Amino acid sequence: MFMDIQIVHISIDNAELLNNIDPDAFDAPIDQGRITTYLANPCNIMFVAMNDDLVIGQARAMVHHHPDIATELYFDNLGVAEKYLRRGIGTRLVNAVIKAGMAHGCEEIWLGTEPDNIAACGLYRAMKLTMEPMVMFHGLLDGGQQKP
Repeated sequence: MFMDIQIVHISIDNAELLNNIDPDAFDAPIDQGRITTYLANPCNIMFVAMNDDLVIGQARAMVHHHPDIATELYFDNLGVAEKYLRRGIGTRLVNAVIKAGMAHGCEEIWLGTEPDNIAACGLYRAMKLTMEPMVMFHGLLDGGQQKP
């Protein structure tokens, strides 16, 4: 039904792969200025899942270096196009990011998701991650309106 799905590490050298994306893979369209800045930072990690030349999933994380605690991997985002869900693609993407984080010296991982995101909660539980209560605060830095 689907070709072999390939998991690919995205860097400045292959960023053109992000020119053909299933609209469900990311939260919003890719901005060229933002992706260039993102990929220029060696502490940012991005992997994509590809079906032929189409990006059908993505996972992103950041390496957090601290002066007082071990280096952590903050898992920032996971998205898989709806018609490709429940095929193990999310798990493969998360595992690729974790492996890259370990290569950066990360000793721990942390992430957040909505409590009603059943698929994500199931995936993270299956990976033996521990759910912990937390409070999240969010706001705009300039006090203005949310930009599209």
